[in-house]
Amino acid sequence: MKSRKLRELEKNINLINIIQRSEIKAKVFLWLLYIYNERNNKKMKRKNYKVRIKLTFETTMDHSQTSMKKAKEDVNRVLTDYLKDKKLNILNLFEEPPHITYKVEKNDYQN
Repeated sequence: MKSRKLRELEKNINLINIIQRSEIKAKVFLWLLYIYNERNNKKMKRKNYKVRIKLTFETTMDHSQTSMKKAKEDVNRVLTDYLKDKKLNILNLFEEPPHITYKVEKNDYQN
């Protein structure tokens, strides 16, 4: 028969072995988790996109002229002259904010 102290000592040794094994399992688990994350980060590589933005301004200008074509040419001339002057703000010509349209495309080139 084993003595009581010997049985307690064996129990403690078994507990220490179990704890050591579970620590090793925890370390292995953490390493596997790290490797999994690294692989996923490589798979989830950032991609390049080209975003096109289209601003559509709308306004009306009252103008009197002998024909529609001449009225259009007059307004076109006024707008082009206005846009050539870089100090002027184009937003002053329009009452409402522009309608914004976005188009996203994936870039084909690789970095």
